[in-house]
Formats: sequence, structure tokens, C-alpha cells
Amino acid sequence: MFTGNNNRLLGFGFVFLLSLSVHAAGDFEAIGNDEDEIETPTCSQFFDDLADYGTECVEIARGMWQDATTVSALTPSSPWLAKEVARDITKRKEQRILEIGFGPGSVTKYIIKKMHPKSTLDGVEIMEDLYKYAERRFPKTEYEKVNLVCGDFVTWKPTYEQYDVIITTVPFTKLPFEVVKGILEKILKLLKPNGKLSCIALMGSRTLGYCSWDREKRRTYAEKINLLDSWKRENFTQETPVRIWLNLTSAYAYHLTKNA
Repeated sequence: MFTGNNNRLLGFGFVFLLSLSVHAAGDFEAIGNDEDEIETPTCSQFFDDLADYGTECVEIARGMWQDATTVSALTPSSPWLAKEVARDITKRKEQRILEIGFGPGSVTKYIIKKMHPKSTLDGVEIMEDLYKYAERRFPKTEYEKVNLVCGDFVTWKPTYEQYDVIITTVPFTKLPFEVVKGILEKILKLLKPNGKLSCIALMGSRTLGYCSWDREKRRTYAEKINLLDSWKRENFTQETPVRIWLNLTSAYAYHLTKNA
């Protein structure tokens, strides 16, 4: 059902109205500076990127259909959110990069575009179908410096002791408390001092999290928020979050630098 050209047709239709509004606003711009910039796309590339995004939406939907318990995000990151969280990837120097929960490769695509030729990218995805899709999209024969694996990040054995940049678009507040705790502890261990972490939070998620009628769910949610806030405050220097409106669920992109 969701195969071949049908994916792209569904994807293109899914984002067609969004693409028109963005094209009119002229909001599809490059990020970074000098050689780190991703070139501003032509009209054809612009719609190709949006069609890719639609295909990614279909892959997420397929994953949820098969096993909703392992898909924490309802939609993939839009091109605008993906480019923002990949901001610290640079062509200027070699980096060891880690992406947690790469899904269908929405952010991976932009990381690869911005990587130094000698940089390496490790990616971990728990959902097997999304991993298989990304593996086909970025085959090892073409992307020798990209190592994508399927597994649980908390138990995954990393390639390196520490990384220069860690990127994740996993919405932490949708995960169980113990899972969040395990992920945060491992990120802190794997990110080198002065290393860069980019992550996201969906707009309105905190308000919605406290709206449950279930008192126990509200208590657990508050525990996760307190854990995340104290973890960031105690271990990182944080920039002002960047609002990304052009995402199916508008989001904040957070850029943090680990304390030395």
C-alpha cells in the first residue's frame, strides 16, 4: 500500500498547501555561515524536499500502524526544524556526530549535507521499519562515514567514548520517566566537555501534559519536566530556544553546550 511512487504522491499531497504558503513567504532559507551554509534550493529542489517530507510522514504513519508503542513522534521533523537542529554541524572541522532516534532520516539528510568529509555520523533508531527505510535511503556503499543501527539507545554500545555533537528530535516528555532518565544519563556520558547538544520540545506540550484528568499521570509528567529542567540547568549552558512554526506540530529547538 505505502510503496514506490505512491509514497511520494501521498507525501507531496500531504504538504502541498504548506509548501504554497511557505513559498509565498520566502521562508525556505539556508542556515549557517560561509561554507557551512546549505545552498538555497531551486524551486524544483524545494518541492523535492517537501515531497521527501511527505514520504517521511507516510513512513512514520506506517510505523505507528505496526507498533504505536515504539513511535514517540506523530510526525517527522519538517525541513525547517531539521535544518535548525543540524546547525552545529560544520564543514570546517572533523566531528564525531551522534543522532538519537533518526526515524526516516529527516535530520540525517541535513547532517550529511553539512558534514566535513572526515566527520563520522552514528545514528540509533529503536523502530525497525524506520531504521530499514533510512538504511535504504542512506546505503553504506554511498555513505561510508554514516553508521546507522537499530536498537535501544540506552543499551547501545557506542563507536566512540565521546562525541562532539549529539542531535535528537525525540520528544522526551512522551517517553516513560525511567527511559528519559536513562537517555539523559547516557547523553551526558557520551557528549564531550564543550560539546554541542541539539534537541526539541513541541510547543504547548507542557500545558497539555498537565491537563490529564489522571492525577498520577500529572505527577509523573511533572517529575519528567523537573528532571529535564534540572539536567539542563546543572550540566549545560543554554541558548534562547528557537521557535520553529513551520512544523506540523510547531516546536522549539534547543541548543546547549556541555559545561567543561
